[in-house]
Amino acid sequence: MARRSYRQELVVWSLLPVVMAAIEGGVAGTIATRAFGSVASEGAIDLAVGIIMGAGASTNLSSLLWASLARGRNKVKALVLLQIATALCASIPAVMPISSAGLVMFTASIVLARIFWCGVVTLRTTVWGANWERGTRAAITARIMIAASVVSPMVGLGIGAMLDTDPESFRWMFPCATLVGLVAAAVYGRVRVRRHAALLASEQGDTPQAGLKLLSLFRPLGHNKPFRRYMACLFVLGSGNMMVDAPLVLVLDDAFAVDYLVSIAVVSSIPVLTMPLAMGLWSKLLDRVHVIRFRAVHGWSFVLSNALLVTGVATGMLWVVVIAAICRGVGFAGGVLAWNLGHHDFAPPGESGTYMGTHVTLTGIRGLVAPLAGVWLWQVTGWWAFVIPVGLSVAGSLGFWALSRTWERDLQPAGRA
Repeated sequence: MARRSYRQELVVWSLLPVVMAAIEGGVAGTIATRAFGSVASEGAIDLAVGIIMGAGASTNLSSLLWASLARGRNKVKALVLLQIATALCASIPAVMPISSAGLVMFTASIVLARIFWCGVVTLRTTVWGANWERGTRAAITARIMIAASVVSPMVGLGIGAMLDTDPESFRWMFPCATLVGLVAAAVYGRVRVRRHAALLASEQGDTPQAGLKLLSLFRPLGHNKPFRRYMACLFVLGSGNMMVDAPLVLVLDDAFAVDYLVSIAVVSSIPVLTMPLAMGLWSKLLDRVHVIRFRAVHGWSFVLSNALLVTGVATGMLWVVVIAAICRGVGFAGGVLAWNLGHHDFAPPGESGTYMGTHVTLTGIRGLVAPLAGVWLWQVTGWWAFVIPVGLSVAGSLGFWALSRTWERDLQPAGRA
């Protein structure tokens, strides 16, 4: 059954990236800066870009809600409904007016789609954890993510090229993406989960509606010291990465004055297309070592990327910014694996959903704050806004390095050596 579920998952995650490409921050943020530049104020556009670029992370604040609503319920059915909702939200920009109200409508539709997508991300890790053994989970996830990382950026580049030819082409592109998403949801409805009944029984035996209680967020942090320290280091590193996203969209428009295609390529397509080149190596490392040791190595890829980015922006050299985007893709390749699977190295049996909920909620907090802080810094300081993220990346990576030297002493029995 594991092989059959893998094939089905591969098909689904090759189709859903079409939807996600349409609402991805680099695409949507670029549309916001170009399509509404003549009808909305600069401050409103900057705010919208900050919200859009942070939506992929900030909407993770809804993770505990989704985990609670799905507790003890059929995971496949829940995932299908969430995929349908995400796809339908992606069609809303097709009817938005080009006005200040349209900018609000556009931003809200992206955020709403991301909220439903958060439910997909939260629940799919439980299915993956049930269907695939620990020793092969990272490798299988890497194959699925590689498929997604090829489809999504290619669709993004296609969107950019079409928008350069016809700025109104989003009127039909978004509905087309929705149709592809609905097909993916139909395919996912046939996925089966190993020991699904036992999994649901285990969840039902837990405290009812625990996911809705704020204290449930802090339970894994309070009971598991290595996980708490791991989350602290990840919060610092991740905040530095998220702070550069929105300012990068704005600087490409304001300082470099590039078109749709180049902007989308630098912000999203180049990093994502780079991911398959590095994901195989990262998956081998993650399958062999604990995620703490993995992050101690992996974090420095973002240090390099952010250092190159600030250099390129400060000197006005676009080619350096492009190299930074490539390095960022290498970092993303390992980051997406550790983000989806890392909590399993800390969670006791039956608690993976709770740990993932804590993980993505903390991601949501930094996603709510960091991009807007980056926009504010860009407005106030200009290219200096890219300096602070470098410092945060270094601090987070050093934290993982220090943690990796003591993890054997502190690691809970649930973890892996």
